[in-house]
Amino acid sequence: MKKVVIGLVITVVVGIALFILYVYMVLAPKQSDVSNIAPFAELMSQPVTTIKETIIITYPSVPPDEDYAYYLEDGSGFGMEKSLQVLAELPIGTKVNFDKVTLITGGVSGTTAAYLFGTVFSEEKQKSYNIFYNWGEYRSLYQDQPYWFFGETFWLDKPLEKKYFIEVP
Repeated sequence: MKKVVIGLVITVVVGIALFILYVYMVLAPKQSDVSNIAPFAELMSQPVTTIKETIIITYPSVPPDEDYAYYLEDGSGFGMEKSLQVLAELPIGTKVNFDKVTLITGGVSGTTAAYLFGTVFSEEKQKSYNIFYNWGEYRSLYQDQPYWFFGETFWLDKPLEKKYFIEVP
């Protein structure tokens, strides 16, 4: 009888551990580096130059990469009303260097976002900032073949015309 109870306890503990591991694997965000895939690859080889007002803000939540804590805002994300803490304003003509691009699929929401990570130097503040920027829209609803669309940014005055078929994690 004692062996049966011990076996049952071990089975329950292992079952609970496997269930917790399964839930973690399903709900954990998934990431993939797409730095070498178009249109991101060309951004890795040379800096981009701002063509419109851009600000560096303190990101109001947990950043997608702890090494890049500041968000580059050009009006397409949080807006330029500056209700968030503005660390620096970047004049037109500022160079921005991107180091890597990561696709992150949320475990709970299932949505995928493309984050560009890099650095920018503020002449005004005489300081370099590790920044990130969200660019791209994964269009999957009502699509036979989901694709990425890349709109205007602080370095592009018009959207990219091509559809990009980049696998999401």
